[in-house]
Amino acid sequence: MKLILILLVGMLTPLAFGMCPQGDDVDFDKIELAISSSKSCHQASNYVFNCAFGSVADVYLVSEATKVCLGQTDELNEETSKAKNVMVNQCVEKFKNSQGSLYRSLEAMCRLKVHVAYQAAYSSVEY
Repeated sequence: MKLILILLVGMLTPLAFGMCPQGDDVDFDKIELAISSSKSCHQASNYVFNCAFGSVADVYLVSEATKVCLGQTDELNEETSKAKNVMVNQCVEKFKNSQGSLYRSLEAMCRLKVHVAYQAAYSSVEY
């Protein structure tokens, strides 16, 4: 079973990196620059999702994409803001008892999905 999993991961890893807009050259600094200079939350989040390392490095990339998303999200009323915070906290709770950098990556990706959803729903910016 482990062998099948290892083979599957080995086969899929190049496919995941192939979708990264930076191409086969997986350069953290280039990916970070692409995210921070993105014109939209959608674009920034796609860079993160397609270029993910599956490690704690993703936490930093997510924080850069989150800045882009928050910059394009209209001000939320108190009720909506609380609902968003509940969803973000659910991401934290889901992975809080799991150790390892992969789980920090998954938690960060979960939080980014919340920010992307709220940006799409509460933004006057079109992409």
